[in-house]
Amino acid sequence: MAFIRSPRKPGGKYEAVIRKRGYKPVSRSFRTKKMAEDWARNLEDDMTQSVYVDTRRAERMTVEAMLDRFQTEVTEHRKGAYVEKLRIKTLKAQYGTYTLSGLTADVVIEKATMRLRTGKGRKGKLSADTVRRELSILSDAISTARDSWKIPVKENSVHAAILTMGRSRTLAPKRKRARRLKDGEEVNLMAVRQMNPSLIKPMVRFALETTLRRNELAMMQRAHINRKDCTLLIPESKTDWKTGGEGRTIPLSPEALKILDSLPARLDGKVWGIRSDSITQAFIRLCRAAGVTDLRWHDLRHEATSRLFELGMSIMDVCVFTGHKDMNMLKRYTHPDPARIAERMAESLS
Repeated sequence: MAFIRSPRKPGGKYEAVIRKRGYKPVSRSFRTKKMAEDWARNLEDDMTQSVYVDTRRAERMTVEAMLDRFQTEVTEHRKGAYVEKLRIKTLKAQYGTYTLSGLTADVVIEKATMRLRTGKGRKGKLSADTVRRELSILSDAISTARDSWKIPVKENSVHAAILTMGRSRTLAPKRKRARRLKDGEEVNLMAVRQMNPSLIKPMVRFALETTLRRNELAMMQRAHINRKDCTLLIPESKTDWKTGGEGRTIPLSPEALKILDSLPARLDGKVWGIRSDSITQAFIRLCRAAGVTDLRWHDLRHEATSRLFELGMSIMDVCVFTGHKDMNMLKRYTHPDPARIAERMAESLS
């Protein structure tokens, strides 16, 4: 049942109130009586047809409040929590004052387009990949609010905005990095003379032998090395939460074992004793000294994976090293060199 309350004083608003069995009372104020009657009629029809969704929680919750809760309940438990928190801070500055119901696709497109035009990254202009990662977190937070917290959000406006910006080419397609070591770069990296003792060069060589991620290298323990079987236990992998796995064991080549033998033993049991962020900084300094540009630490994992295939290993053999369960993801890490393929073809015909 719906009824309209007249204004209590001149210039006041009409209040439409709906009370229907099976639903919580709903009310809203309007400037005119007709607007109140139309709203009440449409809402009652939705309730009668069982299509009514109570969006009041979405109308009250701000994006900032949603992101704060998302950071506490989700981000804090992720491995990339530090970087994600920085992106959440940026998102709150852009969208924080909007309510979930007010965050439409048009708003997201406008804000994202403005950020692409005026934002600044490490190398000047902000990249589309950075904006895409930020929007991905915002989309993830909205989906979590809708599916896990049962906030009545009608649609994920960020997802719709990303699709629209992709069609209009406002948001450039995602770049798939395929950087490998060029001829002479590995030699130049190893030839750098370092005044202070550093483990970065043997770490580079070990990464090229094993395909290990940066954090996996940083967490290596002597106790995880099996000399008898020539294997290394990685007790925790990045994708364990997704695959249900509990780490993996990888084979160690003679060169990898030789590198480990050259390292001094540590009292804390760690192999390297270097934090993940320190590895990145040391690698940047090494590349700069060697004159190697546009090479990131994670590119070494791509290089190592590609080399394993070039040695003739099967897909399943390579998966033992990389830990991939998804063949499409493994394909992203594999960048065969056409020149090397041509060389092998020539050798097989000679």
